[in-house]
This record gives sequence, structure tokens and C-alpha cells, in this order.
Amino acid sequence: MIKISSILQEQDEKLNPPLFIFKRSPLAARHNAKILESYDFDLDVIIRNQHPSQISYGSEFRSTSCRLS
Repeated sequence: MIKISSILQEQDEKLNPPLFIFKRSPLAARHNAKILESYDFDLDVIIRNQHPSQISYGSEFRSTSCRLS
């Protein structure tokens, strides 16, 4: 389990870009469906395999100074 205090201590961590495309389009829907299928539709595994990224668990507590790598 990730503790909020440990997340807050991470300074300017470089974030990986998320695998998902966050747009409302047929292309994004197909792309995201392929990602889900490749991970056997296990969203928890997808999120854990993308750490550190904007969709990582606890990302809502990270500093806004974190940047995509």
C-alpha cells in the first residue's frame, strides 16, 4: 500500500507517459481497447505497470511540478 506521506516526499519525479489516449475519438477507443485486451482487461495490472505516470496510484497527491519524461 502506498502511503500519502511517501508520495508527498517524492520531489520532481519524472513521469512516464500513460499508455492510454485520453481523447474521445474512434482511434483512441480502438487504441485503448487494444491495451486493455493485452492486459487481459486487468486495470490494476495496467496501472501498476505504468508507475510512475499520471495514472499511477497516488498520482493525485504528487506535486504539480512533476513532468512527463
